[in-house]
Amino acid sequence: MQERLRRLPGVEYVSIDLSADNVSAHMDITDLWFRNEVFDLVICNHVLEHIPDDRKAMCELLRVCKVDGVALLNVPSDPELNQTYEDWSITTPEGRREAFGQHDHVRRYSPGDYVCRLSEAGWSVTQIASLDFGEQQVRSFVLPLDETIFRCDRRSR
Repeated sequence: MQERLRRLPGVEYVSIDLSADNVSAHMDITDLWFRNEVFDLVICNHVLEHIPDDRKAMCELLRVCKVDGVALLNVPSDPELNQTYEDWSITTPEGRREAFGQHDHVRRYSPGDYVCRLSEAGWSVTQIASLDFGEQQVRSFVLPLDETIFRCDRRSR
C-alpha cells in the first residue's frame, strides 16, 4: 500500500511506527509530533488493538486530521462481543494469543464499542462491510471478505 500511495501525484505520504525500519518517522501514536490539522487522510490499519491507551491514540489521530478530513481506522473486531474485551492481568504472549487472538494484542474489540470509543474521541463513524465493495475492488484492495471498514470523518468542533 505504501508504494501505491507514494506514486499518487500530489500526495505526500508519511508513515510512522514506533520501531519498524521502513517508515518516515519513529513516534508513539499516543503522542504524535505533528501540528494540529495537518492530514487530509489518516490510515491506521490494525494498530489500535496493540495500543494500551487506544482512546488517547484515537484523540491524537483526530487532532492531526484536518477538519473535513477522513480517517480509515480499521481494527479486527468480533461481532459476537457486546463489549470490547480487555484484561490487563494477561501479560504473557501465550495468554494474549489465547485471549485476544495474537501475542501482541491487548484487547478484542466489539464493533459497537469500538464505534462508541471513536465517537467519544470526536469522530463521526460509518461502518462499511468489505462485502459492500464489488468483487474486483475487493481483489484490487486486497480486502478480507469478513472485515468491517471504519470510515471516520473529522467533525468540526
